[in-house]
Amino acid sequence: MNHSAKHASRSGWQIYRWPLLVNLLALVGIVAALIGNGVYDFLSWLCLGTTVGLMIKAAKQ
Repeated sequence: MNHSAKHASRSGWQIYRWPLLVNLLALVGIVAALIGNGVYDFLSWLCLGTTVGLMIKAAKQ
């Protein structure tokens, strides 16, 4: 049995939901970094740090 026969067909949303979420998180982080200081800096670090953490986790799988 080949690899593609084991998986059922998936919709576009099922395929692209995680990449869209990670990119949205990165966008929020970048915009927060450009907007201001204080809370915006914290939000920026949180969003961008989570993005990097998710990419590292995905690379280890």
